[in-house]
Amino acid sequence: MKYHYTKQELKKALLDLGVNSGDTLFCHSNIGFLGVPKGAASKNDIMQLIVETIMEILGPEGTFVVPTFTYSFGSNEYFDLHSTRSNCGALSEYIRELEESQRSNDPSVSIAAIGKYKNALTQNLPENAYSEESAFAKLIKLESKVLNINFDAGSTLLHYIEKQFDVPYRYEKTFHGKKRVAGEYISSKSILYVRDLDIKGSEACFDIFNEYTTQHNLYKRAPVGRGSVGLITTSDMHSAFAFLYEKNKFFLTKKGK
Repeated sequence: MKYHYTKQELKKALLDLGVNSGDTLFCHSNIGFLGVPKGAASKNDIMQLIVETIMEILGPEGTFVVPTFTYSFGSNEYFDLHSTRSNCGALSEYIRELEESQRSNDPSVSIAAIGKYKNALTQNLPENAYSEESAFAKLIKLESKVLNINFDAGSTLLHYIEKQFDVPYRYEKTFHGKKRVAGEYISSKSILYVRDLDIKGSEACFDIFNEYTTQHNLYKRAPVGRGSVGLITTSDMHSAFAFLYEKNKFFLTKKGK
């Protein structure tokens, strides 16, 4: 069977980018673009190889985190952290289903994690997904790194930074619905930081951010198979945001292009 990369090539790429033992990684991914790794005979084999490779580097002090977003309340759907599927791709869903993973009970932007800080990042979170006690805030405080597989430098974490800067094109909106807690569905709220639809061009656009962080070697990429992996620290993400925001408050939107 034809393969596009090996486990050793993936591991070398991650190490070259600066993934280290003990890191906390937040990963957006589109695994399909990498192709098939050597030795994988199924989709499950591919996911297992990728996760094993990452965790071998991170070690017992590391944590691997993926978005398992559903936006259930916005779609008038109930949310069950144990059974509601992730909308964030195959790797996200694979992590969600792992026996050792923990998932946050957020009906909109849940995350799933394995490793040292899996409980700290997913348990006892507030209804406001972008508050100072949210999972995103905790990822920033842990000085996490963002690992993007076949994506540019953009990340959901940027929306948390937007909230910190009180950007003029987003606002807090409360969604209502039911989520499962202790075996029964209860009425709950989900507070998100959404874009202002009355502002033309408020759609998210990461082009300027990606160009800046790539040119200044803050977001580094390495080829793997048919695609690539990329890495940026949350501290570099924050400093790049601050610099670009001072020049153009709409730089993360289509209006700012």
